Amino acid sequence: MVRVRWNTYEVGFFVGYYAEPSKWDNALQRALKSTTHLNGKEKISAAVINRAVQDYENSVEDCFKSCESMGVIPDKEFLKQFVNEKLGKTKSSSTEDESIYSIFDRFIVDGCDLNGWADQTVKKFVTLKNHLIQFDKKLTFNSLTEEKMQSFQKYLTNTIKYRNVSNKKAFANFTWFLRWAEDKGYISDKKVIGYKPKLKEVNNEIVFLDWNEFMQLYNYQVPENKQYLQRIKDVWIFQATTGLRYSDVFSLRRTQIKGDYLHIVTQKTHDTIRIKLNKYSQGILRKYDDIQFPNGKALPVISNQKFNEYLKELGELAELNEPVDIVFYVGGTRENITYKKWELLTTHCARRTFVCNSLSLGATPEQVMAITGHSSYSSMKPYIGLSDEDKDKAINCWDTFSKVNQAIDLLKTLSKEEVDQIIKDFQ
Repeated sequence: MVRVRWNTYEVGFFVGYYAEPSKWDNALQRALKSTTHLNGKEKISAAVINRAVQDYENSVEDCFKSCESMGVIPDKEFLKQFVNEKLGKTKSSSTEDESIYSIFDRFIVDGCDLNGWADQTVKKFVTLKNHLIQFDKKLTFNSLTEEKMQSFQKYLTNTIKYRNVSNKKAFANFTWFLRWAEDKGYISDKKVIGYKPKLKEVNNEIVFLDWNEFMQLYNYQVPENKQYLQRIKDVWIFQATTGLRYSDVFSLRRTQIKGDYLHIVTQKTHDTIRIKLNKYSQGILRKYDDIQFPNGKALPVISNQKFNEYLKELGELAELNEPVDIVFYVGGTRENITYKKWELLTTHCARRTFVCNSLSLGATPEQVMAITGHSSYSSMKPYIGLSDEDKDKAINCWDTFSKVNQAIDLLKTLSKEEVDQIIKDFQ
């Protein structure tokens, strides 16, 4: 037997062979080398037995390493399923009464091992799993019905106080898991798999800095006693003038800077992108030329959480005070909160600022997409916002066209000599 004990759990695996006690090394927990062991009428060598024991040990270690990487502790069912699948010994018995949570853990491990999920992706599924546990600790696929899905939706609204947009995202992630479970044969109820919450949503304007606000932040002089904010400002400006995500600027190394260009493979989508540096981004890189950061990094980027915290402090000092109304629904209740723009600043606002200002300054959508890595205009659309000045252009064009028509009508009433004289005076 290979017996595993951890926390309050204990699991035993029968390796499949018998070893004669007189030929067993208790210290090494292996059959003595060059011995044979009678298994029924067949003699099995120590090498075969030891290899089988080692395979079980390796599989157990792999399970705990995978779980450690995603910050969870396996339960008994998860360990048994993981090891048996690893060694090709999965039983064909029904799993409909097995806890949904051990299967959920397998889903997360699969995502990490096979798809290389980022920490943020793992975190959102662990959060979803925790909400499900709080909702129903004994949930199984057999008990998961359409009515149960509706109850979970109400739980997220009434107990967790999720806004409708967050509620829908949670169910989109839940559906991701359920489709994986369907492929594995755990569930087949189409009503459960295809369940979508019918919740009202509001498309608020995206939060970004228009050109004037960007320059207001760019020209802001950080106080001497708050120089930690200078680095926050520099990194954010670098993001806003290159379009880089936080994950890409965090991992940016000097070896990726070649002349006037950045050469990167994006962390999220693994796209290879070449970005030309402008005077703003070049100036920031030059500022840190003589400073050595760990692992050859190009810029002083801190954790995303602390970055967003300090960014709001910086925005408040720079007086980015434009009011922003955020309208949202919690269930059927409509709510409206007014923020100052600095309260909504995040690292991701820098990427939106790049997209919006680039388009406003005359770049084409195709040119911007080539830099940001968006695969289509529809995927970039959520990043696009317009300043009041840009919106005014859409309205003013009506007045401009009307005046042009009036001028044309007036010219029609003039004689050729009068028109020639107007052209001569204009020249």
